[in-house]
Amino acid sequence: MSTIRKQDRTIYILLTVIIVFAMTVMPTFHSLTYAANVPKLDEIRVALYIDSRGTVPAVTLSSVNSLSIGVREGEGASQWFETPANEPIRFGMNTYTLKVLDTTDYNAAIRSYSKIALLGNPFLFKNTNKGKPVYQVRLGGFLTAAEALAARQKIPADATPDRNSLEALGPLYASVGTYETEAAADNHQLALAQSGIAAYTSIHPNHAGVIVYSVWVGEVTSAQQLEAVKVEAIKAMPGLVFQPIDEALPYLLKRYSVSIQSSSEPAIIHYLYNPLNQKVWVHANEAVIKVNERFARSYRGSLEITSYNGKLALINQVSFEQYLYGVVSSELGAAWPLEALKAQAVAARTYAIKQGMKYKIAHISDTTFDQAYMGKNREFEQAVAAVEATRGEVIMDATGLIIPFYSSNSGGITAEVIEAWGNPVTYVESVTSPDEIAQRDKPLWYRIMLDDGRSAYISSDYANLTEDKNPAGLPYIEVTGMGVNVRVAPRVDETENAPITKVNIGERYVRIGQDIQSNAYNWIRGPYSADVLKTSINGRVKTKIQGSLQTLEITERGVSERVIGMTANGQVLDLSNADTFRGAMNGLPSTRFDVEETGRYTILGANGKTRQLPEASGAIHIQSGEQANELSLSEYYVMNADQQVRAVTKEPKFRFVGLGFGHGIGLSQYGSLALAEQGYDYLSIIQHYYKDVTIVKE
Repeated sequence: MSTIRKQDRTIYILLTVIIVFAMTVMPTFHSLTYAANVPKLDEIRVALYIDSRGTVPAVTLSSVNSLSIGVREGEGASQWFETPANEPIRFGMNTYTLKVLDTTDYNAAIRSYSKIALLGNPFLFKNTNKGKPVYQVRLGGFLTAAEALAARQKIPADATPDRNSLEALGPLYASVGTYETEAAADNHQLALAQSGIAAYTSIHPNHAGVIVYSVWVGEVTSAQQLEAVKVEAIKAMPGLVFQPIDEALPYLLKRYSVSIQSSSEPAIIHYLYNPLNQKVWVHANEAVIKVNERFARSYRGSLEITSYNGKLALINQVSFEQYLYGVVSSELGAAWPLEALKAQAVAARTYAIKQGMKYKIAHISDTTFDQAYMGKNREFEQAVAAVEATRGEVIMDATGLIIPFYSSNSGGITAEVIEAWGNPVTYVESVTSPDEIAQRDKPLWYRIMLDDGRSAYISSDYANLTEDKNPAGLPYIEVTGMGVNVRVAPRVDETENAPITKVNIGERYVRIGQDIQSNAYNWIRGPYSADVLKTSINGRVKTKIQGSLQTLEITERGVSERVIGMTANGQVLDLSNADTFRGAMNGLPSTRFDVEETGRYTILGANGKTRQLPEASGAIHIQSGEQANELSLSEYYVMNADQQVRAVTKEPKFRFVGLGFGHGIGLSQYGSLALAEQGYDYLSIIQHYYKDVTIVKE
């Protein structure tokens, strides 16, 4: 009997220990709340191109199925015609353009096009005149004829042989015949072209709403010019009858765009639509639609091409939950744990609903200004499963739906909203986050001194650390590969961190330090010259820096150690908010950083005396015996008592070392990855990053 009681007590004690351990160490798993009237969307409108987020002069669409083309009116859409499968088709606004060149020489047209390519919205059309091809170089996107004419002064002299040919063209036309079939209209258009009359087939509804095909002449900017076109057309083809065109008529004016790569490539049909509130509607009949200009991504649902603020807008209207397939797949990786993907799905769903109709004609954009959405191509199975497993679930607090801010990596601790944007948010507090997982498996990079004195990095994958040391006690590394890239910063980036030289097997260099490869958790940027950094800063501050940039100092940090105050040459940098320091410092990943000034340092001498360098003369000397020689290298090195080496430059330069990627507010994606690996479910992950919230489902 006593033995049984002793065993009972032992079991009780063990159970107590297990429970206490679970409560203190293991994550707490929370339940889901069900409630009526939870906010939701059935479909969402995503801006792929829109004025405030960037646009293009035209978009090229294609699908493995036929494309259904029509217009959207109200909540419905009407179909005008279908295009063949796998055939690209282009759309652009029919606005005012500047005529740059008309020529029968394709190569001359390409040369002219290349001269104006960076000026705005260039076009290269193809038409026929009396049986010969005519290549038409245009600069477009102008809202008025005056704007088009004003652009003449920007056209390079060698873009056209005749400066007098630079004239404004416009969207004013007259109809010279309407037909039931496109073939009949095309035949009339070709007959006019044979007579030297520029004409185009237009698809539009008639007064009864039936789709018809008309032939239009004009392409002018005023009624007087249109009358002149009519007179010339009558001379070439007597008997033509002209009909006016309602300026509000929805239409698709058929042109042909020419490839700028090769004259042998077939021209693409390029439809110009009425910019006055017309909404071109494109559907792919259960297939996806590829948008060539948008990184050749493919999208579920339908596409709407319209005008917004005088520029082309492309909107993807798609099932809301299918949109989330693309968001989760774009924001996270296919190898991430399901619970992290589910947390992202709930946060992304909540964020999108909370935006409302943010862009007037679209709920949200497809960029990280909102949340990344790269279409169907990016989707993976686990992301779809995460969305479906959390279908309809959103995050709410006592006041309703929250804005679930999230970023890639918080650098070990999340930020408070007030640190970034200046306003407090009750459901977001600074919390620790296991973000260092982002640097897992990243290689070390050795910082070395090149023969010309510059400091640079080489990956330890292509170099070995030797036991040999130089006279200062610094070790040598030996290169183990041929043609190994050496870069300014420890990361592979062919655009912003391209190789500065290549080294080969057996070459040896002094190692002055080492850093892990830059990643979402910790990173190095720069060094940037004073001129580059000054330009970046002055592009964002209210009070510009005068004179050369000499010093850059952090004056204040927030609760998460993020920078919230800085001075340049002692002058306060008055930015709109603290998160803008990222852009002001030439595009840093986060505001949790330190600044290394390579052009300013202090020498400690005898009796505690210090000396600030460089001095007013700007020259730097090294003392050797009784000789003092001026250093000629642009970069040299100093060592402290702990044998830590620092690169120093004669001219001011600035290097940034930091933690985290993004604003750091709310959910950290890499933190959620680590928490999921530790056993947290998605509800616990969400409630780790957001205070006093509930996950609710209708």
